[in-house]
Amino acid sequence: MSATSHAGKRRDREEWQRLITQQQSSHLSQKTYCQQHGLGLSTFQYWKRKLVSAGLPVSSADAWLELPSAVEGSLLSGWDIELELGHGVCLRFKQH
Repeated sequence: MSATSHAGKRRDREEWQRLITQQQSSHLSQKTYCQQHGLGLSTFQYWKRKLVSAGLPVSSADAWLELPSAVEGSLLSGWDIELELGHGVCLRFKQH
C-alpha cells in the first residue's frame, strides 16, 4: 500500500481496528507504521485510545516478541526497546 493511496480518505471504526492490529503484528513502532502507510500518527493514536475505551480488542496480550540473546554466536552490540503505555506515553530504551 502506498503512502498516498488513502490520502484524505475517511476510515470507519472497523478499518482503524484492522490497521491497529496490523501495526501490532508488524512489530514496527506506531510512528514507523504510520509513515509507511500514510497515516497521521496523532489520528492513529486517537483511534487506538477510542477503541480501547470502547472495550474493543486492539491488542493481543498473549503475543510475545522473543528477543534473542545472541546472534550467530556473538552477543548483540546494542538494542532498542519501545513500550507504548497508552494515553500518548511511550518509553524508549536504547543500548549501543
